[in-house]
Amino acid sequence: MNVLIYNDAGVSEASVKGIARCLKILLATTHDVLTVNAHTIANDPWQASTSLLVIPGGRDLPFTQRLNGKANACIRQWVEAGGSYLGICAGAYFASAHVDFEAGSALAVKGDRELSFFGGTCKGAAFPGFVYESESGARHVPVALNQVHWSRVWSDVPSQAEVYWNGGGTFQISESTSRATVLATYSELDNAPAAVLCHVGKGKALLWSAHPEYATRTDMTDDRVAPLMLPTLLLLGIEVAEGTSTPAPPVYCVQHLMSNHMLGVVSITSDIQRAFGDETMLRDTTDVFRIVGSGEPNDFLPFVGHHGRPDYQCVRAWLQGSVPPLSVTPLFDFSAYFAALTRRRLSLLGRVVLYAETLSSTQTTLDKNPKWLKAMPSGLVSIASHQTAGRGRGGNAWISPAGCLQFSLVLRTGKRSAPRLVFLQYMVALAIVEGILDLPGCSDLPVRLKWPNDLYADMGVDAPVRYQKLGGILVNSSFADDDFTLIVGCGINVFNERPTTSISALLRKHNLSVAATITMPEVLAAILCKIEAKWDFYFSLWRPLEPFIQAYTQHWLHTDQIITLEETGQRLLIKSITQDYGLLHTEVMDGRERTPAAAFADLQPDGNSFDMLRNLVRRKT
Repeated sequence: MNVLIYNDAGVSEASVKGIARCLKILLATTHDVLTVNAHTIANDPWQASTSLLVIPGGRDLPFTQRLNGKANACIRQWVEAGGSYLGICAGAYFASAHVDFEAGSALAVKGDRELSFFGGTCKGAAFPGFVYESESGARHVPVALNQVHWSRVWSDVPSQAEVYWNGGGTFQISESTSRATVLATYSELDNAPAAVLCHVGKGKALLWSAHPEYATRTDMTDDRVAPLMLPTLLLLGIEVAEGTSTPAPPVYCVQHLMSNHMLGVVSITSDIQRAFGDETMLRDTTDVFRIVGSGEPNDFLPFVGHHGRPDYQCVRAWLQGSVPPLSVTPLFDFSAYFAALTRRRLSLLGRVVLYAETLSSTQTTLDKNPKWLKAMPSGLVSIASHQTAGRGRGGNAWISPAGCLQFSLVLRTGKRSAPRLVFLQYMVALAIVEGILDLPGCSDLPVRLKWPNDLYADMGVDAPVRYQKLGGILVNSSFADDDFTLIVGCGINVFNERPTTSISALLRKHNLSVAATITMPEVLAAILCKIEAKWDFYFSLWRPLEPFIQAYTQHWLHTDQIITLEETGQRLLIKSITQDYGLLHTEVMDGRERTPAAAFADLQPDGNSFDMLRNLVRRKT
């Protein structure tokens, strides 16, 4: 399921970032956290796959200009049917029946609002001195908590908490607000209501006039989630990550550099030295690295500041073909991994590994540090068991909980390969499917491809949601010295069943006993084997693409699927992929029939987005 954060005209960038950070931690394994605009709310089928809609702080008037009418009607109907709404500051004003803001001043805003989750007036600003887009007048204020109501989800609820305020109002209680429960009051304002929970049909709307997503001065010494966010979500009935209380910041771990070739790591460290010189601290564009030996003590470990990030990345080099034991990397067995590579006779890919138990992003660490990347050999794979800022295609975030296989692969090829680079995302997607099907007992597993580079599980025609996402691919490229450097990022749900589904869950669904026997090392080795075969065949040997395209379309979801091009309203029948530029090849329909002239339209993979729920292709913005 999804949690949607509204991000359009009038929204405060800081509020969006604060909310997104909290939600991605608290909902790491249960929900996908996405931002949406007014057009999406009004026109896309988001309701069935959404648990919570958040309207953050900012300016209320631009919200009305974008959302009044169709979008608000969609929100209201969804909440009445059982959805949950969280309004913060401006989002709380927006969800009240009436707004009365700074009457008699140049900032004055007064009027009715359509959503009317809170049936009365939200009157502000609660405190003097507010200035838009400024910290002037902002403050941390005490609020008294309704312990009776919070205790339903908060066992040790305090009588008072501190919260950040910047322009929010107070909720005026009257006969029209009988379905609202006051959750918190401003202690310094004669207990004027600061937060209310409103029952709307079968759904709920929780409105905070302050900002529960921001850390207050009582907890600014670390990077923990603001303590009011977890119980706020629980009151709305949102399922949080298992074992969540107030999570500590992630512990960034040492990276391990290893190879099963005797001189593999020695060669790489020499390349690193040539790229950076003789400095101990290797400073690149985004990160600082330090190489240490596998036997050195832990007193070299970096300091992790209050923002949760280390001041440098420590890389432990394992020499002479040695690998870290399971006691050092308990989440990934590298002895089993290299043994699987040997059985599958891989000659290039995956023979050199960078591994971290926790990393911001394998893709970003390579892509945003050019000197570091230049020293890494073609075929190197960077693996992380946890990512705190995983990247997806088109700027999307990729949720990276435990049980997700996430890695980035470095490949290099000459400028002759330029015409075929667009096919790399297709080839890797197909290789992942073939790798999964090549695992023992998995040959009939219903794993499918969604154009251009996503993996989906077919849950069956009787499932509430037939197709659920299993994984995705992201390719970054750069060109220098007549060579392309390609970073192929992959994320695949192997064991984690949330927020969508996983390979192991799909195996159990089909009563396949091998579900208990698959391992992360075997899955990665199988996938790399298939990628290497396709890389050699189509990039090194330059073989014709026709067999590949036939194999890709054999596994995809789109054979003879009819779609609509949002920009023109044209109905298109999907046929294949073009062999020249890798475009989606479609036949133009005349109404519901094919056109007599059989006109064709070809769509670029990187210029369009495929909305599978609506059979719609839209231009990416």
